[in-house]
Amino acid sequence: MRNNEQLREILSEDCPELLFADGYDEAIIGTTTYWNKISETIIAYDVEKILEILMSEDLTYDEAREFYEFNIVGAWMGEFTPIFIETNVIKLAKLIIAEECKDPMPAKRPVLSTFFV
Repeated sequence: MRNNEQLREILSEDCPELLFADGYDEAIIGTTTYWNKISETIIAYDVEKILEILMSEDLTYDEAREFYEFNIVGAWMGEFTPIFIETNVIKLAKLIIAEECKDPMPAKRPVLSTFFV
């Protein structure tokens, strides 16, 4: 627990307005900056890691996904609300590219379907 407190302290030093998704510090993959009225830094989370954390609490994948969508990604907390990155889409795209390098005319391509936040 001490490491999570230290992580939050370090990340908040330059931007005390940062908002965190409580209980999911292990899923933090970095920060990002976007321009609104001013330059704002926000926390970025790995969705797959959040789902792993939820499933470690005895939820099925579908239950974890539903909880995540409704209670975590659906919780708008203002302009410093964290973002959530679907890293599994990137992994799947890399697999598709690797397979296409082996076979430039694949018979069937997996479908990339997800939603972005």
